[in-house]
Amino acid sequence: VRDLHKFLVGPWSHNSVGKKEVGEIEFPFAEGASDSFTLLFFDYWLRGAKNGWPINKKFILDDISEFAQFQKFDNIENYKKSLYFEPISLYLGFGKHMIPSLDPSADSILLTYNPKNPSPTIGGATLRTDLKQGPWNIRDNALRRNDYAMFIDLNGMPKNMGMLGKPKVDLYVSSDRKDTDFAVRLCLHNGDLDSTHIIISDGIYRMRFRNGFRLTDTQSMNKDSIYKITIELPPLFIYPFNSNQNYKYISLIISCSNYPRFDINLNNGQDLYTAGDTLSANNYLYFGKKYLSRIYFDGYYYLGAIEESNSKSLIKTYPN
Repeated sequence: VRDLHKFLVGPWSHNSVGKKEVGEIEFPFAEGASDSFTLLFFDYWLRGAKNGWPINKKFILDDISEFAQFQKFDNIENYKKSLYFEPISLYLGFGKHMIPSLDPSADSILLTYNPKNPSPTIGGATLRTDLKQGPWNIRDNALRRNDYAMFIDLNGMPKNMGMLGKPKVDLYVSSDRKDTDFAVRLCLHNGDLDSTHIIISDGIYRMRFRNGFRLTDTQSMNKDSIYKITIELPPLFIYPFNSNQNYKYISLIISCSNYPRFDINLNNGQDLYTAGDTLSANNYLYFGKKYLSRIYFDGYYYLGAIEESNSKSLIKTYPN
């Protein structure tokens, strides 16, 4: 029975299955896909229809000519062999830019965090019906404030490169409180810095848990110490960037809250998830020179779209 199951994955949020609109982005090929597959399945098993079911392919992405590479493979392992992987690092640098090489100058940014006025959740992987779900422009809400830092990749992603896997963000941080949070949002934008920033992933880090999640692991912050933290974002699959795409740049938004998607840190170092006095925090983000704050991920190309590289050290097989 297990071999007769089929698993359909599409670019949908929980409340948009079968629709082409997901947040503020449209995926025309996804419209009605769930209904079509469901009808094939039930017609075959309940009515005995000769309709081509079961489908042999393990995964399918239709109606996008640029990504017809998918159609050539019947399983994920053969598909992965068709890809060339290149690890990408973008360092936070002076002028709030993200650059592929380390900025030799050192800098820091103050992130003031007041738990009574947290940064609002706009879009992302939310399940609450009173919140927007999926890829939404966070510019007019979360970014019309003074409690965040935004770093921009002004060069744009390399043409024909996509993003696959779990992006990670290394940050060097400090605080004048015993405990606080650092939150990141990964966005796509169109090159107009004051326009659209579409959230595609997010994550958060609670500083008291930097050594582990058991009660015996928790530890307060030292006011005079700078800490390196790593925030691992959920898995992503972004189609190859190209000159015809509206959003071929990425931006990284760093704040100290993302509420109500993530619980508010009261900054007082006391018991969590209980009412208590809130304290405003002066949190600092450091980058450049010896503070290698960065975002890094696996970029990928289709082997047929690039010339073979002479550097075998750049080749990586995901996820191993």
